[in-house]
Amino acid sequence: MRYTTLGKSKTEVSSLCFGMYTILQKTGPLEAFKLVGKAWDYGVNFFDTSDNYKTEIIVGRSLRENKIPREKAVIATKTGLPMNEYHGRFLGEVLRTDRDTSAARIKMQAENSIKIMETGYIDLYQTHVHDEHAPASEVVLAMNELVEEGKIRHYGFSNYSRENVAEALQACKEQKLKHHPVSLQPYYNIAATGEDALVDYAKGEGLTVMAHRPLASGYLVDSTFTKVTGLRALDDNIRNALRKNPGADNPESMKEVNEMRRQEAAKEEIKMLQIAATGYGRNIQQLSTAWLLHRGVVPIMGANTEKHLDEYVSALGWQLDERILGEVDAVRKNLAKIKDMPDFSA
Repeated sequence: MRYTTLGKSKTEVSSLCFGMYTILQKTGPLEAFKLVGKAWDYGVNFFDTSDNYKTEIIVGRSLRENKIPREKAVIATKTGLPMNEYHGRFLGEVLRTDRDTSAARIKMQAENSIKIMETGYIDLYQTHVHDEHAPASEVVLAMNELVEEGKIRHYGFSNYSRENVAEALQACKEQKLKHHPVSLQPYYNIAATGEDALVDYAKGEGLTVMAHRPLASGYLVDSTFTKVTGLRALDDNIRNALRKNPGADNPESMKEVNEMRRQEAAKEEIKMLQIAATGYGRNIQQLSTAWLLHRGVVPIMGANTEKHLDEYVSALGWQLDERILGEVDAVRKNLAKIKDMPDFSA
């Protein structure tokens, strides 16, 4: 296992983070405990959940079931989205039910998460989303107070834009706060070219970037890529369909057609990534993971089976060479152009 630090702190975390969002989709609690134990045996000490998931209780139980020392594990949780039923047991009052990162919500939910997980404190507490109704100054001040109270060790943000992050960092400076954010958790993967600038900015500001959906919610490993039609063949099919039904070329239908064409073009490019990985005796999950590690990003593993976990961990030993990095770069440049590709022309 490789290790890095959270932002500019001295807290050491594994380069792979175990994500708890999907862990109960294919397993029950007992299997989940075993999976966390196997991750720990691999050297993973970093676990991510949220008060919006139903897995905070699994995190705490997993540590105890596997006899993982609390001080050795780094637990990250988040707040800001609607809460699950576990948190409903602790609510003394109902706050906003949409996005809510007010100081009241942040503080109340930190205490609730600690109660649910039975962990004593939270290592990394992140706002799950940006809330336009909660000023950055209020958010970072609340986080600082939680650090001072010993309820959290560090804090950060998830799903923030560059502007959101910059605003929060500026608020810390203006208020001369002692504790600054250490992390950013964006949607990011080998195909998410639009997020490159955000990731580079965050890293430049000294934040640890934790990528959620490193496989694009399974899109990158979808078996349908073995049956790619190809854009040229798809266009021929569309032309034939329009000849049979001339009235189908209305604006709404053509909007769907053009979206379908963009998806097919993206599939063609993803297929090239799969072929590139195969040339090294690897698969696209391993390539995607190794590429994120190469970028200095911590992938949040959505591992809900032992096989998934094994695939993620096996990527640690793959140092990408210039050849495959060049192939990936070429594909990513093509993916970036797809959103601007011309609409269908008969």
